[in-house]
Amino acid sequence: MERAERMGEMIRYFFSGDTHPEHPLRKIELIFDTPPYFAPPRRFENIFVDDLLRIAVNKLTINTRFEPKDYLDLYLIIRSGAYRLEDLIPLAKQKLVGIDEWTIAIQFKQVERLPNLTAFQTDYMITPVEPDELVRFYQEWAARLFALFPPRRQD
Repeated sequence: MERAERMGEMIRYFFSGDTHPEHPLRKIELIFDTPPYFAPPRRFENIFVDDLLRIAVNKLTINTRFEPKDYLDLYLIIRSGAYRLEDLIPLAKQKLVGIDEWTIAIQFKQVERLPNLTAFQTDYMITPVEPDELVRFYQEWAARLFALFPPRRQD
């Protein structure tokens, strides 16, 4: 490990010397998570990892961060068929008081301005994602969620 950086409730560990030729381990981020958790962590030998459901719900409730990894992670979870967005949204509303479909739609709409998507994919992604496909996915979901709020009538 080269160094660690603490930022609020998150700590990042930076590594060097990993010899994996295509995708070396460079960084691990650990974030303090608050209840409800919706699923217990999974155990892989002596390592505990958040369950995929827990990760998916947390990705929906991150409305203070604007990073490619959050959009890509949620997109890949949904695309895998493991969970449906329509099932995750009610859990996100339980997790973060005050979040609603409108807030999520605004967050999804931001994908159009996502910085460094191509660079992030080159540096970190093992599973390829077409940027246009990712943007279209979030644009379509933003439109669906915005449609839940019809415009007010002007009388």
